[in-house]
Amino acid sequence: MTVLELAYQKVFLRGSQDVTLRGSGFALLGASDFYDERRLASSAFRSSFGDRYYTRRAAFGTVEYGHSLHREIVAVHVFADAAVFGRIDATRENETVAGAFSAGTALHILLEDTFLLRLYWAYGRTTGGDSSDDTGVSIAKVF
Repeated sequence: MTVLELAYQKVFLRGSQDVTLRGSGFALLGASDFYDERRLASSAFRSSFGDRYYTRRAAFGTVEYGHSLHREIVAVHVFADAAVFGRIDATRENETVAGAFSAGTALHILLEDTFLLRLYWAYGRTTGGDSSDDTGVSIAKVF
């Protein structure tokens, strides 16, 4: 099995505001087992579909607007994520093209000038009619 992954990000800054555009995708090429499949919900697609959707290939896009409330220490964000993915049926033999959309808000807090704490809430919907909302927390080293 071969894994192909692509990612792109562009950030536009203007004073205390920023707009981020992100695109990413992956494909598992060749024979793959069920444990190689990836969850739809990920850092590229913020939603609580979690363990409901696994796929062998997907493309993601994100638009995010952020406004700093206090220098670069506290910022609020709104975002929209979209995904096109191969929805695998219960037999794991057939794949159909499906889509999903997620939108929400986030709060970013810089801790000790080193770590970024991200708190978010997202509401998501798939082309199959499933909907879900989710909250999340992540901490990442930024400097």
